[in-house]
Amino acid sequence: MSASNSVLRYAKLRQFFDLFVGRKRLDCVAERLLEKIMLNWDEGLIVSMDDLIFSSSEIGSRAILSKHLKDLVTLGFIELHQSEDDSSIEIPSPTAETIKYYQDLAQYLEKCFETNPSSNDPAALLVGSDILSHDYLKAQSHALSAYTLAVEQIDSKKSIPILARDICSAITNQERYVCACVGFAKIDSHAMIEIVASEGKAKEYGKNLLLSWDPKSDYGTGPTGVAIRSGKTVAISDIDMAINFGPWIEKAKEFGIRSTVSVPLFIDKKPIGILILYSDQPNSFGPVKIHLFEKLGAQLVAAIHR
Repeated sequence: MSASNSVLRYAKLRQFFDLFVGRKRLDCVAERLLEKIMLNWDEGLIVSMDDLIFSSSEIGSRAILSKHLKDLVTLGFIELHQSEDDSSIEIPSPTAETIKYYQDLAQYLEKCFETNPSSNDPAALLVGSDILSHDYLKAQSHALSAYTLAVEQIDSKKSIPILARDICSAITNQERYVCACVGFAKIDSHAMIEIVASEGKAKEYGKNLLLSWDPKSDYGTGPTGVAIRSGKTVAISDIDMAINFGPWIEKAKEFGIRSTVSVPLFIDKKPIGILILYSDQPNSFGPVKIHLFEKLGAQLVAAIHR
């Protein structure tokens, strides 16, 4: 069966299932938002409405996303809860009916599709597929090389600044990545992020970054602040198209930065720091690349605390 036929098969099965269970039809924006909320819920992540809207800028403007989220509440797909830390912050979560829908849909599709039990990585199923473009494969090759070189630098005997520097240097050996930074979240009244390493052609951009994970700070509204608060990787495909790149937009353009990804570093399932990559090309951080750099972040933390 060809890839295109598989896509059509999935679309028809999904459409049939929605009709079968009598589910209200949603447009693509609302569907994407609902899927993000479900993924956050499934991973146990607490993501505020504002952070969800910011990290979904590739889907639509703030006004459009806000309207669709309100519609999802009205239609009974999601509900809002107040944050335990700040009653002014609203947290979206799926309703019981939505959770049941996704559980039933998953069981239905699992029965309809053959799966590959030998692989737990969905990306592995794309290897050799004719749907991957040359540019996609080239970008993936750069990411693999950056990951491999960075892993070679991991040594628990190194000090944290040296380890972070060596990993960032290895990543930026690939021309696509003009800057790589490692920072750690401070637990103080300002909730700032201390950059301990910045390497690459645009390393001066990273060295002079003012970053916070405080949602009320101007320096906490960007992808890095959202990533640390939510515990989830945040990528911006093209800063020229981003609805909010905070106070860094003009300086980033001066250094030729077009896309970025912020990978939270975890200890005991709590984010304590960040690995940030910047590219001079748009759309540099798709799912496969994000998966690799998330693995690298986990290995970095493991070496620090070994």
